[in-house]
Amino acid sequence: MSRPRHLVVARRGTALLVAAVLAACGIDQGGIERPPELPQLTVISGPITGFGSIHVNGLVLDTRAAQIRVDGGPAVETDLRRGQVIRAIALVGPGANQALSIEYQSNLVGPIVALDPAASTLTVLGQRVLLNAATALDLGQGAAFADLQLTEQLVVSGLRTPTGEILATYVGRAAPGSALRITGSITAADPAGLTFEIGGLTVDYSQVALLQVPNGVPQPGAVVAVTGTTELGGALVAMQVSTPPFSADSLAASATALTSVETPVVSAATVSSPRAANFMGFITASTPGAVALADVDVAVGSSTAIIGGEGNSLPVGALVLVEGRIVGFGQVEADRITIL
Repeated sequence: MSRPRHLVVARRGTALLVAAVLAACGIDQGGIERPPELPQLTVISGPITGFGSIHVNGLVLDTRAAQIRVDGGPAVETDLRRGQVIRAIALVGPGANQALSIEYQSNLVGPIVALDPAASTLTVLGQRVLLNAATALDLGQGAAFADLQLTEQLVVSGLRTPTGEILATYVGRAAPGSALRITGSITAADPAGLTFEIGGLTVDYSQVALLQVPNGVPQPGAVVAVTGTTELGGALVAMQVSTPPFSADSLAASATALTSVETPVVSAATVSSPRAANFMGFITASTPGAVALADVDVAVGSSTAIIGGEGNSLPVGALVLVEGRIVGFGQVEADRITIL
C-alpha cells in the first residue's frame, strides 16, 4: 500500500531540516562531528575603500586590536585615508576578520613638476602619476584635479603599472614642511657617482651617513624608501635611504612572509605564518597556467575562478584582485582572480 503523498512530503521536509541542523552544528549525516573552520592568517594588500573598521578588497577588518603604522611610525585608524594602499595581516574566517597589523607607506611626497589635465596625469619626483574616476582626492572641500597647481606638495598612494607609472588610488595635499619622500624599486645605480634612479628620478645619496640597505650599497631591483629635503639639478638629495618593510606600490615576493614588525604581533596571537593572500596588482607576465604580479608567481588551475574579462583571459597589464593560498616564498595558488 502506498503512503499518502502528504506524509511523504512531511517526512522529506523533516529529513532536510534535521540535515540542516546537523550541518550547522558541524556534524555530517554519518554522525561524525567535523572540526570547526578556523580563521586563516592572511596577507592583504589593496586600497582602503571605507571605514567603520577598515574595508579593503571586499573584506571588513576589525581594527580594535590592530597595530597600525604610517610611514614607519606608530599611528591610529584616523590617520589613514580612503584610497591609501595598505598592507594588513589579519585572521580571516567565519564570523569576523580580525586585523593584527595594518601598515601604510606613501609612494610619493613631493611637489608637482608637470600637469596634464586632459590626460589626468601629473609628475611628482620623476614619477608619472595616472588618475582616474576611482582615485580618492583629499584636496580640501570641493577641490578637484583642475584646482591643482605646479609646485604644490602632494602625497600619492597607488599601484605601479607594468610600464612604470603609478596608478593613483589616493592623492592628498602634504602637510606644510613635509620632507620629500619616495618609496620604490631602484631601476639603475651608479655606485661611483653615489647616485641611483627610481623611474625618472635621480637620487644623490652622497650626503647619507649610513645606508640602511643590504650590503650597504643600493642595487637595481632593491626596494628603498628615500627621504630628502631638496631637489638640485633634477636630483633628490637624500638624507636617509632605508629598506622599507614592504613595497608601497605592489605585493613583492618578500611580502608573502611576515616582516620584522609583524612577527611579534602575530606571535602574540599564537598563530603561524601566513597561509592565504588577498592582494591587488597588475599582471606583469602571463603564461598558460600562471601569471606574475611583479615577482609574485600565481598558479592558475582548472579550479581557479576568473571573474570579469573576456574568455577567462588574463592579459599583461590587467589590474586584478587575487585570492588564494600561499604555498611558498613568493608563490600563490589562486582560488579566484577578479579582473578590475
